[in-house]
Amino acid sequence: MPCMNIDRCPIPLDEGVGPIYQKRYCQDNWDGCARWAVFSTLGPAQVPKWLRPNMGVEAEQIIVRAGQQDDEPA
Repeated sequence: MPCMNIDRCPIPLDEGVGPIYQKRYCQDNWDGCARWAVFSTLGPAQVPKWLRPNMGVEAEQIIVRAGQQDDEPA
């Protein structure tokens, strides 16, 4: 089953490495996608456009930073 965000994802899936991303992440391993990790944890507004599906370390950093911000007193 393809990712539910495949039609609105800003990653160009038809050029460059896009077809590789689409095969590796968008079609059936979308739960391994860095963009999906941020989307499912923090929501769509928190997914940076520059984040690529294979950037798992960066996705973790985004999620951790967001959690640290939530822990700060207002």
